[in-house]
Amino acid sequence: MQFFQRKQKKGFTLSELMAVVVIIAILAGVAMGSYRSITEKSVFNEGLGIAHAIAAAADEYYYEYHNQPEKLEQLVVDLKGISPLTGVNIENKHFSGKFIKDSSVELTSKDYPYTIIVYMEYYRQLPDVCRGNTTAGIEFCQSMGYASCSGGDCTKE
Repeated sequence: MQFFQRKQKKGFTLSELMAVVVIIAILAGVAMGSYRSITEKSVFNEGLGIAHAIAAAADEYYYEYHNQPEKLEQLVVDLKGISPLTGVNIENKHFSGKFIKDSSVELTSKDYPYTIIVYMEYYRQLPDVCRGNTTAGIEFCQSMGYASCSGGDCTKE
């Protein structure tokens, strides 16, 4: 009788291993999509924070001196990750932009197709703008809550 007994298998079959590999690949794909989305949103919020800090410093300057600041050097603002504030140009790892002395701070993403525009209070009380430079940029602005879009410029309602 012992002769007819089957030997016990050890290990996994190729189809079992392939099934595990497919499941891991699907989970990795979902995780990478979530990671990219979270990274995009954090970069956007960093740019928004920078623009608001510069706009607030410009407002403080205006209220103290009753005059618009001409250059970024006149503003008291401490921002990490920004090259020294000189002239009107702003440089950051993720953004390049400009300080427009009579209206706003504009930061264009180096990685994604959008521009953030924050207006100074002394100029006009306007909402922040997320300008989608492409269709993908407009869709990103909308995903960040800037639902009211006209000609690429999206504002929060």
